[in-house]
Amino acid sequence: MSAGGFSPLWARGELIGILKRLAAAPEATLLVTNLADTIRPPGRRWSRASRREYGEAVAFIRDLARRWSRPSARLKLVVY
Repeated sequence: MSAGGFSPLWARGELIGILKRLAAAPEATLLVTNLADTIRPPGRRWSRASRREYGEAVAFIRDLARRWSRPSARLKLVVY
């Protein structure tokens, strides 16, 4: 993942903190915004590399949410 775009280390810390707060809820929605603009700045076209990076970022977020949420919880992940 590019140095100027998505930062997995920063995202991991932020997401884990949020998921810990949501852990008590039986149902929750996690909304991730501006991910596409972080990877592909506005006004720029999608390249093959930026599409791959976006897919990897979404997979990273999905995997992290799966690992840090309770198995009995209904967590909806929305990436916008």
